[in-house]
Amino acid sequence: MDISLFYLINRGIENRFFDFLMPILSNIGYFRFPLALLWICLVIWGGRKGRLVALLSLILLLFSDSMSYLLKLLIQRPRPCHALPNVHLLAGCSRSFSFPSNRASNVFAMGAYFAYFYRWLVAPASIIFLAVGFSRVYLGVHYPSDVLGGAMVGLFCAVILIWLNKAIQILLDQRRKEKTPDHA
Repeated sequence: MDISLFYLINRGIENRFFDFLMPILSNIGYFRFPLALLWICLVIWGGRKGRLVALLSLILLLFSDSMSYLLKLLIQRPRPCHALPNVHLLAGCSRSFSFPSNRASNVFAMGAYFAYFYRWLVAPASIIFLAVGFSRVYLGVHYPSDVLGGAMVGLFCAVILIWLNKAIQILLDQRRKEKTPDHA
């Protein structure tokens, strides 16, 4: 089923517009500037909450990427561009393993994390999740299950960091209350 879905996306809907668009959507370089701008805005104007979200987002990115990389080493699934015939390949087929997709893991982790704390980001993050995940299959470098696995890893990592953020907020609030004298 995974291979059939791969070929449906990679070969079945192949067209010039997607051949142009999908490499752009999959290129992480196009997301760096908007994410960096969001990060800077959180640090400057986000208050304590924004600074904490920004700081932990860096940890989240490292955590998500590391978890995906470790799973790749454990599972060692070859990429479809190495394992399947007649792949419509629009990107370099790296020698790294396929499952899970690091790109999907990182995009899902960051998008879910920011959307949790800033609800207005839910719609744009969801569009980016789907577009990047779809592009990885269309480009011929990942199976659909690689993207799904990356999404699950990213969401798992985001949940851990959301929990950590809440724990830090509770500790900071307790310390602030301890330092504030009672005016009773």
